[in-house]
Formats: sequence, structure tokens, C-alpha cells
Amino acid sequence: MRPTRFWVGSAYQSQNKPEKAIESYERMIKRYPKEVKSDEARLRLARVYYQRGDKEEARVVLDEIVEGGGPKPKPHKTC
Repeated sequence: MRPTRFWVGSAYQSQNKPEKAIESYERMIKRYPKEVKSDEARLRLARVYYQRGDKEEARVVLDEIVEGGGPKPKPHKTC
């Protein structure tokens, strides 16, 4: 299951285990760069870096998102 690393990273992030969260998010992004959840993983990765005081690394991740076009919009349901 592709988004498993995303959910593992989220769990570590909520448990205040930033190193484990970073590892999980980075692993997912590397293995599945085109997966929909990879964009959200990048945003969460930047947040973890920022929260632990590593603002420069957070900026690098955010710059990568901008250069890559950022998160994909969610499709709208039509009635």
C-alpha cells in the first residue's frame, strides 16, 4: 500500500517523534514521488522541520514544492 509511509509519518508526527516522522515522509517521497499523498507528505515534512527549529530545511522543502508545481488540486464532485 503506497500511502502507508504517509500515515506512519503522521502517527510519528502526532506522537512528537520528529526524526521518525521525517524518515517516513522522506522514504515515501523518494519511493513514490508521483503519488497524490507525496505532495501532502512534503508539506508535513516542511512543517516538522519548522517545528523542530530547522527553518532552512523547511524552506528547502517548500521551495521544492513550488518548483514542482505544488500540491495537486483535489477533483471537484459534480452534481
